[in-house]
Amino acid sequence: MADSWTQKANFGGAGRYNAVFFSIGTVGYVTTGWAGVEENDLWAWDQNTNTWTQETNFPGSARSMPVSFSIGTKGYVSMGYDGSGPHLQDLWEYDSNTNTWSAKANFPGSARWASTGFSIGTTGYVGLGYSGVQTKDFWAWDQTSNTWSQIADFGGTARSEAVSFAISGKGYVATGGYVNDFWEYDPSNNTWY
Repeated sequence: MADSWTQKANFGGAGRYNAVFFSIGTVGYVTTGWAGVEENDLWAWDQNTNTWTQETNFPGSARSMPVSFSIGTKGYVSMGYDGSGPHLQDLWEYDSNTNTWSAKANFPGSARWASTGFSIGTTGYVGLGYSGVQTKDFWAWDQTSNTWSQIADFGGTARSEAVSFAISGKGYVATGGYVNDFWEYDPSNNTWY
């Protein structure tokens, strides 16, 4: 039936907020977050079977408010808050084929939490967030070379807790910081509209 919601199997882990998610094929993954303490468990939901399975725990410090994106068969989690301040700059790659994690190049911008991220092709894009102040810088991580480069600053005001996604080779960022603006990023000319 069009325009309706269908409840699926309840999440397999402890209830939480400020977790992150990414999807690979027909599987959605949920990790980290706050459930009375910062968490590091990883759960996979299979769309075909409507079941949750616990996978290999996230190996970085348990945290809430990190950022995530996926490229191909791999998911990525970076930064966040581990209960002691905005000092996390790590980037971790989850390989869904082997159920293993590996460390990648650290995020070179200021440590932060409540950032937003999306991917286009083999590049992950991460920006905004809180690092003692609201930020508006954006960065690109290249999967092939495992290197970061700074791209054009976000076109709107500095903020945290924005939402983002990518469609047809362009990235989109909206809301966050009690604003309702909506921005498009075109990587072909490194410009926000």
